[in-house]
Amino acid sequence: MKKSILIYEPHCEQMPHLVFLLHLAQFSATHARTAAEAINWLSAYRLQVISFDLVLISSACTTPDEQQLVEKLPKLSLPVVFLQREDTPLANLPCRKGIICRPDNLLDRLNDCLTSFSQGEGNMTATEKVNPDLTQLDEDSMAGMYLTFDLASEGYGLEIRHVTEIIGIQQITAVPDLPEHVIGVLNLRGKVIPIIDVRRRFGLPHRDHDERTCIVVVNVNENLVGLVVDKVSEVITIPANEIEPPPATRQNGRHYIAGMGKLNEQVKILLDIEVLLEDEELDETLAEMAEA
Repeated sequence: MKKSILIYEPHCEQMPHLVFLLHLAQFSATHARTAAEAINWLSAYRLQVISFDLVLISSACTTPDEQQLVEKLPKLSLPVVFLQREDTPLANLPCRKGIICRPDNLLDRLNDCLTSFSQGEGNMTATEKVNPDLTQLDEDSMAGMYLTFDLASEGYGLEIRHVTEIIGIQQITAVPDLPEHVIGVLNLRGKVIPIIDVRRRFGLPHRDHDERTCIVVVNVNENLVGLVVDKVSEVITIPANEIEPPPATRQNGRHYIAGMGKLNEQVKILLDIEVLLEDEELDETLAEMAEA
């Protein structure tokens, strides 16, 4: 099984080569190109939206945002590896629970770190390793938090309270007589869930899956559904006063756009996931799966 690594890699010229080696060694990498983005991914980990096995940092961590990132690392049950670079040598270990490695022994140190951590934590799952207090999160704790993703160069968001996990694209079994945008089903740890191609749902052009294609698993009305998106971006907080009403459309009835979220100079299209999944044929499929 692939190990999932969060990489914070600002201005590291060696990283493309190292990422290639990680890929060959069956490591799955999520990249954060700013400290704020890395903090957002760690927030998603704390909320059990995504699982990481290790954090790899290739920066000297000298900026205020980077120092804030380092301060958050000891609070997580995650091993941390700092990459020793010639252009930014580490005078000392920024995080007491981390280790330092060189590019030429990266894979060995990562494996050693994962093995040591696994033995120290026992056979706990990624979810169990999260701070136990966070398993009691209620909806108020997630208010204003959105998981953002890309589709055809546009940014979208959906409320984090609906998201159960994010997984890479996997083998999807086609099933006849389903709506066109429901491309099949997936066996997710023994539970069969329908998979929706969000591009098809929006009438967007087809795009082949690649290494960044993800399935966002959501829970709506106690039903699990997978949403195929081009790329997951980050977890962000958008205050209610920064959300504008959706634009008027010619479509009758309810619309699946909940609002337009303003984030700095960007605009995220916020989705009403319940309306997005409204489909009589899909409802019948979910009912049949629940009875099976």
